[in-house]
Amino acid sequence: MTDIETILSWFQTGDIPTEEHFKQTFSSFRNKNTKIPIAEVDGLEASLNNKANVDDIPDNMALVDEGQPVDVFNKEQIMAMAMMLSDYVKDGKIRADKIEALGLTDLIEAKESTLDEFVSSSNNYDFQQNDFIAIPVDGNFSLFIFKGGDKKIIANYLPTGLTNINISMVEGLQDVLNRKLEKPTTDGNYFINMSGNPSYKTINPEENHLLFWDGANFKNSSIFRDTGGLKFGIGTNTPSEQLHLKDRARMKALVLEDNSETLPQQLTYNNKKFYGTDITGLKRKFMFSDYDDFVLLANSLTDAQKTAWKTAMNGGWTTNTMSVAIVSPLVVDKSSDVNTWISLKGANLNLNPATFKIELMDEAGTAVIADLPSSNIQIYQNGLDLSFYFNFSTLSTGNYRIRIWNGVAYYMTNSNLAIRVIDDVVAIDTSMITWEVHGVPENINTFTTGSGGFAKIRDEVDSTNNITTPVINIKSSPLHDIGDNFYLELDLNSTHGTSTGNTLNSLVPARVGLTYSNFNINLDVFNTTAFLAYRPYSGKTFANINTTNSFVALGQNDVNPSTFSTKLIFIKNGNILYTIWSFNNSVYQLDIDNSRTFSLIAQLPNWEFGLSNTLDMIISKAYKF
Repeated sequence: MTDIETILSWFQTGDIPTEEHFKQTFSSFRNKNTKIPIAEVDGLEASLNNKANVDDIPDNMALVDEGQPVDVFNKEQIMAMAMMLSDYVKDGKIRADKIEALGLTDLIEAKESTLDEFVSSSNNYDFQQNDFIAIPVDGNFSLFIFKGGDKKIIANYLPTGLTNINISMVEGLQDVLNRKLEKPTTDGNYFINMSGNPSYKTINPEENHLLFWDGANFKNSSIFRDTGGLKFGIGTNTPSEQLHLKDRARMKALVLEDNSETLPQQLTYNNKKFYGTDITGLKRKFMFSDYDDFVLLANSLTDAQKTAWKTAMNGGWTTNTMSVAIVSPLVVDKSSDVNTWISLKGANLNLNPATFKIELMDEAGTAVIADLPSSNIQIYQNGLDLSFYFNFSTLSTGNYRIRIWNGVAYYMTNSNLAIRVIDDVVAIDTSMITWEVHGVPENINTFTTGSGGFAKIRDEVDSTNNITTPVINIKSSPLHDIGDNFYLELDLNSTHGTSTGNTLNSLVPARVGLTYSNFNINLDVFNTTAFLAYRPYSGKTFANINTTNSFVALGQNDVNPSTFSTKLIFIKNGNILYTIWSFNNSVYQLDIDNSRTFSLIAQLPNWEFGLSNTLDMIISKAYKF
């Protein structure tokens, strides 16, 4: 057997070993399959004969370490420290699971066929100090140990002295290698799948799309980032904002920073207010349950917009500004202990039946005295009338105002229209009324008058004279004392004849009204300005209040006989005179001189072609308050 120094000298750089050299070299080493007898190991057999087996050590035996400090090990510790050959070698093969215990942390199978080629490509491998490097040689491997340091220096790789070692010589190495990952054969992005046998799986996202994990693979999401990295789109590859959603968003809350810009279709927050813009960029403030904002919005509307809004809020019923011109009667006798009907006339009183309300208020208008049941109230669609009944005997004497709720807004009558509840109503004694009558021309007129609260006048003028001016003036004595307020209700009935085939070219209408008591009907027989409030009559129509020359002519060839009945009401309350005419539900108000007294006055026109014209005037109700 040739010694190792001689063998190494045959294989120095530049030497050419001979066949004999190879023969002597391999003859100097034992084959891995050749068992080495203990007897051929110098001194081994004698040494083993002098050793005790670990199992034979008595339990009370100890091993003393003579080092400093002295350690004493018992049998159990000795057995744990004993390295048994069978723990590392099985059937003459190194056990793969014991390589790490030998300081060999990993085995790197090289693709290169020489150590020089491996060192040049070492950056392609992941290994560290004490790892085995297996260089393939004709189906077998030469093993080197990387001692650490620079992987590019060949001197850092130590030969193990084991050559022509194949994988089968290391117990379990093939199984370990089988579990190693195969390098992907194509370039790309990969992740390691450790479920089952480890493997590489591709990651191939579309450019600039974020990934999501579906439990098995990485896939494209719908989130896109623009090339600048400043804008993100969800559902779109062309984001126009920092975050651009193609579809709806849902979240727990939205936090807006202060922003005064105005862009189309934008939601912003600025100066403690939220705003929204329409497609044109028109900016509107969002409304909240805030009284100040609500009033500010209401004040910004036009009257027409306010009306439309209120009407919509009231279920389509008009909510134009309500008004009451007259309350009748204004005085109620508390002692009567009966329901009294109260009539209101004004504008926009057509209330929504589902939401309206009428209340009696105190004179100051600050306290509700009574809330009227809807069954006591009569609503009219004309918007001019409103009626209710109430037993005022339940109230104390005093003045009461009326408040109306139309479903949107309140309206309260003023103090001039307050209902006065008194213990006794002072009736006007109409039997004491006298009538003054004057005719024009007196020598060709005949007329009659009633007495007290009734007056009847009739013209019988010679129609051949074609006199169309008033022919009868009639005036009552004063109805009250100075300063008294009164309620006066008249029933009027008038008739006139017809003439077939005749043309009625003109007609001076009848007039009924009030005048100051000192008006002289003998001197001012044609003075229509004497009528403070009146209703002229022309057979079919009455003209406006306190208007001169309000004559309405009949049409040609009118052959129908005409009769007319109506009710006329006058209410004096302080320096205000109210007139109510039932024919067309008109209510009028007139300022008057409260230091004077008033009388009834009437004028009756002549009728042509020998036809008669009559007027009956009856005072049906009259009282002072």
